Amino acid sequence: KEDLVLKGDGKLTITSASNGITSNDSLEIYSGTYDITAGNNGLKGKDNVYIENCDITITAENDGIKSTNADDSTLGYVAIASGNINITASGDGIQAETSAFISGGTLSIISGGGSANTKNASQGQHFNPFRGQMDKTAQTTDETSCKGIKAGVDITIDAGTINIEEQGYIFSNLFACAETINISGVVYDLYSIAN
Repeated sequence: KEDLVLKGDGKLTITSASNGITSNDSLEIYSGTYDITAGNNGLKGKDNVYIENCDITITAENDGIKSTNADDSTLGYVAIASGNINITASGDGIQAETSAFISGGTLSIISGGGSANTKNASQGQHFNPFRGQMDKTAQTTDETSCKGIKAGVDITIDAGTINIEEQGYIFSNLFACAETINISGVVYDLYSIAN
């Protein structure tokens, strides 16, 4: 078991029936262009996934980017420092067992099929998350989780540009975590679609 570190200015194209790129420890990507089509998760690192200064396009049948370590509270996180990340995922766009950190870059996520997977797209609406939540009675289960960004503990976004389109109706479908969501200094366009 070792960390997987990817660097370089070239392009890597991956088509996989399982995970696109996976590591049993840390998965760190520092540069390059990646085009990933995965039958399961696009990027998966058990201990963490760290992304910096790269262009990544992911199409995944499960989660786009995922970290799964539930045994150590200092691990199991996803961190994006910079780059251009485009995710289309049938499940969650980003799923971190503990924390999700975004400190820069441009991140575009379509989760759960986005508006194309909604019967009545006319009910969708743009909204500012700081103006309050929508209907709190709407719920999705972990079995059919299709959040934009999901973390087991907390989500921190303090820079960058975030665009999320998901199939849901409430703020918690765009961002979901057990404790706190901290957002500052971000340009965002959030689009939630009613079921």
